[in-house]
Amino acid sequence: ANLWTNPGEVAGNGVDDDGDGVVDDWYGVKIRNGVITGDPMDDDTADSHGTHVTSTILGYKYITRDNTRFQVNGVAPDAKIIPVKSLNQNGSGWSSVVAAGITYVADLKKGPLANYPVVINMSLGGPSLDGVEKAAIDYAISQGVVVVASAGNSGIKGMGYPGAYAPVISVAASGWTNEWLGYPSDRSWWYDFDVAENGTTDAYITTFSSREKTNQQLDVAA
Repeated sequence: ANLWTNPGEVAGNGVDDDGDGVVDDWYGVKIRNGVITGDPMDDDTADSHGTHVTSTILGYKYITRDNTRFQVNGVAPDAKIIPVKSLNQNGSGWSSVVAAGITYVADLKKGPLANYPVVINMSLGGPSLDGVEKAAIDYAISQGVVVVASAGNSGIKGMGYPGAYAPVISVAASGWTNEWLGYPSDRSWWYDFDVAENGTTDAYITTFSSREKTNQQLDVAA
């Protein structure tokens, strides 16, 4: 199937909606230096973070060395992924290009995906909110898009943007206390700092995860 779909094609529905003889399975887009292409391959040389997040959403299959097969469901296995790449292979980029990616999805929601729920998930951030990026987020939200972004990896230094922008749902990283006990001792650093939050006994916020500062609001810990 073509990765570029024509107006009238709905992501993932397996139907030739506009009668052009092509059944499109998804939208795939990269935005590099203002140029849009239709190749959604994750070429992040650091950690392929987009693929990792997609696996959390949809689930994944893997085979162990002894040929044991596992299938793990994600949190939303029936979701359809619209891969939008606006950062480079090192996971960095310009706010203007991030804004272009947000606008691209917002236009889909305004057009062929008007009757579908659409969520933008961004594992990215910076120290301030660029005006163009803010305008793109406001536009996406005005079209009914739910915008979610990571709180950041700055600990007590506070949240980054766009996660700290109030209309965006910000997400911190958390875990269960003692979740890593029983692992080999060389991995003990994973749970050295899993101190329960706010007097609870079950959960903690990871030390690297950003906390909210004054006039910031952290929405979700996951």
